Order: sequence, then structure tokens, then C-alpha cells
Amino acid sequence: MENLMPQEVLELFDLYNKNNFKLYLVGGSLRDLLSERQIMDYDFTTDALPSETKSILKEAKIIDIGKEFGTLKIFYKGFEFEITPFRKESEYDHRKPGKVSFGIRLKEDLERRDFTINALAWSPRENMVDYFNGKEDLDRRIIRAIGDPKKRFKEDVLRLLRGVRFAAKEGFSFEKNTFLAIKEMSGDLKYISRERILEEFTKIITGENPAKGIRLLEETDILKFLFPRSSKLKRYTFNHPEDLSLQLTLLLEALYKDVQLQKEHLYRYPYPKELRRQVLFLLEHKRDVLLDQPYFIRKNRAEFGNENMERLIRFKENTGENLSLYKKSLQDVLKEKPCLSIKNLAVSGKDLINIGIPPGPLIGKSLEFLFDEVLKDPSKNKKEILLRLVTTPPYNQRFFE
Repeated sequence: MENLMPQEVLELFDLYNKNNFKLYLVGGSLRDLLSERQIMDYDFTTDALPSETKSILKEAKIIDIGKEFGTLKIFYKGFEFEITPFRKESEYDHRKPGKVSFGIRLKEDLERRDFTINALAWSPRENMVDYFNGKEDLDRRIIRAIGDPKKRFKEDVLRLLRGVRFAAKEGFSFEKNTFLAIKEMSGDLKYISRERILEEFTKIITGENPAKGIRLLEETDILKFLFPRSSKLKRYTFNHPEDLSLQLTLLLEALYKDVQLQKEHLYRYPYPKELRRQVLFLLEHKRDVLLDQPYFIRKNRAEFGNENMERLIRFKENTGENLSLYKKSLQDVLKEKPCLSIKNLAVSGKDLINIGIPPGPLIGKSLEFLFDEVLKDPSKNKKEILLRLVTTPPYNQRFFE
């Protein structure tokens, strides 16, 4: 595997060996290497303490990013690494260990990890170190907890969601006892902060295989915890990982018939305000009939914005609505590059004052009237035409009588 690694990375192993320490590649970076994928983040573990690593890598820029775990971020010859000493953990509070100790063997460090596929280690001198058959599980595409699954999940309940995320992302299946433990312990997520739950949940529904992630959340009963009082999941197509607000709205629609329950979920978790606004727009307009006449298409775009309307179209299509005729008309309208804002009118409030319309509310009403005329007929968006509209009967009488 050395031929798959940059020379600058291999130099690290030599530096530790020369100083009589051991260094191993671990975690997701090793999984990526075994899958012949580009490594985005390099994670290492070592028998060197943080102070010793700083002595070994004198030429590198080093930042302490996790003092309780001894984690160092290393910037070395254009590369970025994280190096953590072997450690043993105990006295957990359902999320974090109350006690961390260093100066242990590699096997003890790997044994504390969550899944066998994350308990692999590699170095050029020793090649693959695999105490828990993680390589076999990786080849068979299986996620298996190390040792007793219930013990592993009790230590850190967030591992339930991480397991689902790994399975969805990699297209893996759960080993039977691991799956049963996740299902049995799904309610223990109550010990985890809603911020951390939301972080993992968001990664699942915007990840590489969100449909599988959502299905696994359902099968493990985690979905019931995340969405209390929900109905059986409707089989919508959750294929918009690039758009969290759309994914979430589709999920809410697939789980709840009651809009109030949908809104309750939005405020149960700390979603960003803008995302809530986007989801609420979809929920409020999901039953709207999208008329395919050009005027209504322009008017909706002007009132709600292109982004909201595009998301509403995708939502409706994913919930089974046929919008082929509407989309054909929409395509024709967008080719016109229509004026969709009063700011883009060919006249301004100053122009209206110059022709004698008194400053005040009448200016705003006049601009709104002209804007509506342009939405009906975009060819009217010319200064001379618009000024004529507000000074010629019957249009001027509408405002000056």
C-alpha cells in the first residue's frame, strides 16, 4: 500500500521509527486507502505522547486540538494530519469518557473503538494490524461492533447514529447482534444533546445514500425517536442530498399527516432559522395549484423567489404530482428573462415624482400597479410605456380620482 501514499506521509513513519516510536494510520483514512479512494484526512495513532510528537516533528506547525485526548493537528510539507496517542477510556456518561489514560498498547487503543472496520491500523513496517477481523468485515461490507454491542453503545450512544451513517455511506449491512442492539437502545439517544443528534442526522439525509440512511433509521426505530408520534414512512424518493430543507420537508410529509406535528419537529431540534423558513414555506404551499399561464408563473416567482419555487416544484414532483405542462410553460417564461422585482422596472419612484405624482404612499401603489402590468406583459417594461400607463385613462383615474 506504500505506493498509494505520498512520500511526505511515508516520511512521518520514518521519523517516528528513528526516534524509537511507532506510528499507525487508522480510521477513515485507512478505510479509504484500502478502498483505493483518495484520502481526504489523515489520522494516525502513536505510542508517543503529545510532548514527544512535538519533539519528533520540530519542523512542523502543531496545534493542540483535543488536549483531553492528546490530539494534535500537524501541518507538514503541505499536508495536514491528526495524530493521537494510544489511549484507554473509562467511566463514560453515555457520550464521553470521564477518565482517559495514555501509555498503553496498540491493541487496547483499538479495542475501545466503535466498529471493527474502524479498529484497523497500518504501518509500512508491520503492514496491517487487525485484532478484530475488521478487514474481513470491510471486505464483506459488514458493520460489526467491537465486543459486546450494548456495551459499545452504552459508552457513547451517538454511535447508534454513526453506525447508520457509515452503513448508508458505504452501502454496508449490519451484523445481526449489532443491528438488534441499535434497535433496542434507540431510545437511549435521549442522553445525547439535540445539537449532536441533529449533526449526525443531517449527515445521514444529505450523505451519499440518503434513501438507505432513512430506511435504516426506520428499521432500527431511531426514526421513531427523532420523529415522535409519526406514522409509517411513506415511500417518497429522498434523492436530494444537496438540499437539506427539501429532504427534511419530504421526510416530514412522509411521516406526519398533521402539519402541527411537522412544525413541532422543526422547533424540537436547533435547525438554522433560514432552513426553518424554507421548510415552512413548502409546508404552507404544498397544496397550492401551480397554474401554467405565464402571468401566474411570473407572479409566483416575483412573490416567492426563484429558489423557493424551484424547491416547491421538486417537492411536488417527489410527492407524486405531474408538473410536465407547468414545467414546459415555465421554461418558455424563463427564456424571456422576465422582470421579477419592482427594482427592475424601467421606471423608479423618482421618475414618477418628476411627472407629477406626489411623494408618499401613491408612489408605492403606482409602482405596484406598473409591476403587475409588466408581469402580465413583459414587453411593457419600457420607460415611455410605463409613464404613459400612469398618466393615461383609465390607469391614472385608478389612483387620482
